[in-house]
Amino acid sequence: MVLFKILEKSISIVSTIILARLLSPEDFGLVAIALLIVTLLELLRAFNFDMALIHNQDATDEHYNTAWTFNIIATAVISILLICAAPLASFFYDDERLFNIFLVLSFGVFISGFENIGVVVFRKELEFRKEFAFLLGKKLIGFVVGVSLALYLKNYWALVGGTVATHAGIVLLSYYIQSYRPRLSISKAKELFGFSSWLFINNLLNFMNYKMPEAVIGKVSGTGQLGLFTVSADIAKLGSTEIVLPVNRAAYPGYAKQSHDYNALKRSFLGTLGMIALFIIPASLGIAVISPVMIPVLLGDKWNDAIPILQLLAIVGMISSFSNTQSIYMAIGKPRIMTGIFVVRLCLAIPAFIYCIYVYDLITAIMALIAISIIMIPISFWRIMKELSIDTHDIALTALRPTLSAAIMYYTLNVQINTYIGHTSETYTIIDLLILILSGAVIYSLCILILWVLSGRPHTSESHILNEIKQQYLKRVSAL
Repeated sequence: MVLFKILEKSISIVSTIILARLLSPEDFGLVAIALLIVTLLELLRAFNFDMALIHNQDATDEHYNTAWTFNIIATAVISILLICAAPLASFFYDDERLFNIFLVLSFGVFISGFENIGVVVFRKELEFRKEFAFLLGKKLIGFVVGVSLALYLKNYWALVGGTVATHAGIVLLSYYIQSYRPRLSISKAKELFGFSSWLFINNLLNFMNYKMPEAVIGKVSGTGQLGLFTVSADIAKLGSTEIVLPVNRAAYPGYAKQSHDYNALKRSFLGTLGMIALFIIPASLGIAVISPVMIPVLLGDKWNDAIPILQLLAIVGMISSFSNTQSIYMAIGKPRIMTGIFVVRLCLAIPAFIYCIYVYDLITAIMALIAISIIMIPISFWRIMKELSIDTHDIALTALRPTLSAAIMYYTLNVQINTYIGHTSETYTIIDLLILILSGAVIYSLCILILWVLSGRPHTSESHILNEIKQQYLKRVSAL
């Protein structure tokens, strides 16, 4: 899965660079508005049946068939609602282009419902090679289709068409890579909905927490500002969400198997948290500090207004990653706790964001999100610490060395930018960016290694990675 993350992030970066250079912020903003409504309506299928199937260690074919059937029903309903919403969205945002965009996207949503539910088995049975192949295939399909259409069309239709074509490609891939063939059935509906109802509520609250700001930006600041925000958010996710989600995705089946052994679950959770801290803190701070060089070099000067937005969103993503405890609460069968956490964040974050963007500006609104993200960390951990007998010292130790090492890296790179690299975007080069990235990686790696040794070489995420590197090296040597 580590290899997958490296490849996936590389593909995402290249895709963002190409699309941003071919399209304008307004193109991204326009499609972001449409996808926001699509995501809202897709909550009708946000029962996370795959999580229910993973949690149920005795799931049968009928469980899988029922989940697949309801996915199709849900996407059919969503497609109809999208068609009905097209004129309303065009009127609300005063943009006639949204009407046709909604019609095309509705077709893509309907297709997506036919994805083979059997691919869930890869995660449930910890078959990471097959999971890796499927996820990488999905990413490559989106990249090839999106970039090809952008090169040909050079407008917002490239993003729309790429979304629809990607859905179709993923459905075909799911049946090619998994031999399981689902059929229509609703025999296990009661069992699936019994577990998934809380997940649906959580997904609804999660949407309101993280997508409502986009709706506000699109209405208050326009499609141009929304485009800057969405592209900045995509880049910021490379250092946070794009790492957290696959880590939790891989960890959840293990959590589910250990749900009756809280000591083992505690060790797994702290190990996962340590791994997240080890990568997310330097990645997020790295993106924040090099953004004045990265944006003009990779995306072009027309995106320079995104620099302060990206810097702040990288910090938001880093902090929010540590309050992402949904997988562990689901593993112990208490998703309603996450519901309460999402409600608290919603009540704090959204009013603060709306007030700040109306009274001040977008930058101030994002700073408000940073403050709320900090407040949410103890709220998210309070109950799980009680359930698994984890104390504050355990949590602090997982982030101490990565935080100190990343802080040193941030300071050093900032000095390097201000002292040795040009002070205007016109003077930055790709060589400057590569030097910064390499310098950051070397500085952080050395600092984390030194601090780990000074700490007595504890059995933590650092030792796990070093052992993995050692084993791979020995395998290569023995192969020779």
